[in-house]
Amino acid sequence: MSSQDMYSYVFFPWASLLPVLIYFYVVTFLQPVKKTATRQKWLYSPFLLFLLLTFIYRAGVITNVKNEGFYLFFGYILSIQELVGLLLTIGILIHLVFKLRALKKNQNRLDLNTIYGDINWLAITLLIFAILTILWMALAIRNIFFINYNTSFYALWIGISATIYWLGHIGIYKFKISEQRKTIRRNTEKISIAVPSKSEKNEYIQKLEDLFLKDKIYLNPNLTLQRIANTFNISTSHLSRIINTELGMGFTEYLNTFRVEEAKKLLNTPDFFNYTIIAIGLEAGFNSKSAFFNVFKKITGKTPHEYRKVHLKEN
Repeated sequence: MSSQDMYSYVFFPWASLLPVLIYFYVVTFLQPVKKTATRQKWLYSPFLLFLLLTFIYRAGVITNVKNEGFYLFFGYILSIQELVGLLLTIGILIHLVFKLRALKKNQNRLDLNTIYGDINWLAITLLIFAILTILWMALAIRNIFFINYNTSFYALWIGISATIYWLGHIGIYKFKISEQRKTIRRNTEKISIAVPSKSEKNEYIQKLEDLFLKDKIYLNPNLTLQRIANTFNISTSHLSRIINTELGMGFTEYLNTFRVEEAKKLLNTPDFFNYTIIAIGLEAGFNSKSAFFNVFKKITGKTPHEYRKVHLKEN
């Protein structure tokens, strides 16, 4: 089928639409509450323009226009829309990369009002899109500017389709987890657990317990000993020695004790029996499924699934 036949019967300006759809998908995933700004909707302009031109061309074909310049003009439009689509895709990918970097930077803050989620998978997916876009650009330029070449795009379109499917599938799964975490956070009072106590506590241990028992900072996956030491204005090594001496355990063990107790409470709550294990683990302060499973089994002797199964039978 010639490019003219394709334009006449099966062409649709996907090149200028797909990057815009990906942009709004990623932005909505990262900021589900934020409304789309009016200026962002202008991203649809190239697609609407090329869609209108496509309809005009098909109307000309149907009415049997005899003007050779008419067909020559739309032959150029076909190439232009692909180049515009490429430039739009590159611009959107660059914008999304900076957006992800800003989000990662914000995630370094200790903020319990924010739902922290894994965005590494999204960064990897966008990198794949970038590689496919570079390949697309190389093939398009060769086809447009070198007449003797006529490269097939089938393999490229299959790769793009597979990546879009992956983006949608994983995105929906991650969004479900995020929504479950919001529900858990709205409907659960965070747990306070018993900690090693002495009649006279070191001032830094008292401050640490206040942060854990009152401020619940253990729920933040970005919490580190260095952050707490900076808050207390002492060195990390000094604080580490104090914790080991006063509490008889290291900071990581102390932190994980709180997180596991939080997870146990959520796993024991009937309202959350149908929630995913990973949503509960993340909401308890762990930053990944593997970390949650490993720590939970080390402390309780059971995996989260086994622990939940036992309490399901009891209820």
